[in-house]
Amino acid sequence: MQRSVARFRIAPALVYGCAVRVTARRFSAAVPLPESFSGIVRRDVHDSGSTLHSVLRERKFNALVNSLSQETPDSSEVWACYVECTNNFDHHDLPLEIHQKVLRNCVPDPSVLRPTAASGMRGGAPPRAPHVYEARLKTVIRNIRLMGETPALEDYHHILAQFAAVGHYTGSMQVYSELKHVHKLQPTDRTVALCLRSIAHRLSLPMYKTQRQRIMNDAMSSCRKLLEDFKCLDIPITSVVLDLTIRILKDTADEGVFSQVMKMGYGIDLDNLDSNIAPSDSQTILPFSTAALNTTLDMLGRFGNISRLVQAFEVLTQPLPPQASRLYSMEFDDEDDFGDVNPASTQPYHSPHASPNTTTFNILLRHVARAGHTTFARHYLLQASRLDRISDRSLRAQLYYTPEDVVPVQLAINREMILSVLGLANRSRDLTLMRFAGVITRRVYKRKTQDIHYYTHLEEWLQHESSPSRPSSSLMPSLDCSSSDAHSSPSPSESPGDKSSSNESTTPPKRFKMSTHLAVLRKDLNDVATFYVDEYLPAYARMSQRIKERLSRRVRNDKDVYLSTRGQRTKVLAENWTEIVNYKTDKGEVANSLGTVGSGGRSGAKRRMGGNGSRGLATIAAVGCNDFIPPVPPLGFFDPSYRES
Repeated sequence: MQRSVARFRIAPALVYGCAVRVTARRFSAAVPLPESFSGIVRRDVHDSGSTLHSVLRERKFNALVNSLSQETPDSSEVWACYVECTNNFDHHDLPLEIHQKVLRNCVPDPSVLRPTAASGMRGGAPPRAPHVYEARLKTVIRNIRLMGETPALEDYHHILAQFAAVGHYTGSMQVYSELKHVHKLQPTDRTVALCLRSIAHRLSLPMYKTQRQRIMNDAMSSCRKLLEDFKCLDIPITSVVLDLTIRILKDTADEGVFSQVMKMGYGIDLDNLDSNIAPSDSQTILPFSTAALNTTLDMLGRFGNISRLVQAFEVLTQPLPPQASRLYSMEFDDEDDFGDVNPASTQPYHSPHASPNTTTFNILLRHVARAGHTTFARHYLLQASRLDRISDRSLRAQLYYTPEDVVPVQLAINREMILSVLGLANRSRDLTLMRFAGVITRRVYKRKTQDIHYYTHLEEWLQHESSPSRPSSSLMPSLDCSSSDAHSSPSPSESPGDKSSSNESTTPPKRFKMSTHLAVLRKDLNDVATFYVDEYLPAYARMSQRIKERLSRRVRNDKDVYLSTRGQRTKVLAENWTEIVNYKTDKGEVANSLGTVGSGGRSGAKRRMGGNGSRGLATIAAVGCNDFIPPVPPLGFFDPSYRES
């Protein structure tokens, strides 16, 4: 058996520590190697191995730096390069800045993780880890501590932001305890706000019934601990912290605790909303934001107090004007009971208020409909429709006069508002309210179709217009309204979203984007069209058919029915009744006031059984739904270029 050994071919080595290439081949053992040559080979192989290791380490480090220097680093690529570097480098060899950059780029953005984590909790899927990449964050923090360095507070803020995006409140509390007790870092209001955000987001996510009580108790204890620490920090409470606290209390506390927090934070007494609460020396009244308004309405709606809910909405969105402070005083003298009071004894009263948005009306209509208040549901749906036109008119005016300073639309009527009213009409069997919901749906469809047509032409015009000057009225799309009631709408300065009349916190406003506005309009239009065809029309046909069947049974039993033509209740003959309701049976065909809907049904079944089917009415389940003709033109009937007069 012939043995073979490795033969090394050593390339000429370069000077100044350059790399030495070593290649190996297999050859026969019959060729002896000189002893002196073997020693040189072993020494050169050892030196070249260390040089190759250093080159490999340098390449891996450069790969990590290149992955971090990209404009949008890939988290998977950054983590793979970081793992290779930590396997070939000592912890002290990597700079602290590299670890911190890896910590911020080794996981996806919170905006990507938030919907992914929420969708993973729906359905009957088994529970997953709260944060998929939590091990990466722990590894980077551990490597920083092994270097003998202390992670900065901003490093922990990045981890808390990641945990807040997925509702990992247990991990947030562990991070909070580590930075406070282990590294002796001083928490700030941002630290507490991020922990509260993780708790509030977890309470909004799905949870098992068996775990709900435990999660509620843990969330409340964690919130109480954070608020106690925040009070010990001697930092004035911020609006973000208070808004998040109210969101948590909405699911965990009772009405008394919530009212107390509203009174201390915003100066709002829910029992007497028009009263002015004077803050103490150590108390700071925070500005009331739209988010706080939505949370307040949702809290009152969950308590089931509809009267207080409506009162809070009306007062907190339309407060008393500042001039009202002249009509009352903190001093009650006998001679000054009426009329204007002394201005010196009365401070200007700035009542807390906020502008409503789409979410505000969604919450309001949902709770009002669940409580069964038909009048309130009709009123606020009409108000949402009117404010939708006011917002659109304000937007068009801004685009025409001040296109460089445009405020995005905050309120637009959508499917969820109409669905709440439709659900109330369906439960209460109110056909009039259901017809009203259908009228609003068709009106919303037509208006949004016209809005899309207008803004699409405006976007095309802006893209082709290269002149930086203000466009002339002959070329700019006209400001004609897309609805008849928009002519009577107030000016943009009188809209509910007026910034001058709002005392919300001074945050940088969002910039208006035409593409985003068109995308929202198209989404709402598609939702409304689908809702009308798939939900409203079947519900309307089913309810009207059941009402006709019920009245037909009264006629068949010789009982009176109310006729609007006569304005009173009277008895009707069966033969006349089929003509009144536009219902007849002829060769098995059934027709009613909605149009021809099919054939057969109960009357056909009775005729086949030998019974008298002249008085029977077919239900929507017995007839074919595909043959149903709606009582109004379909949504596609309206031409995009059509304008209401």
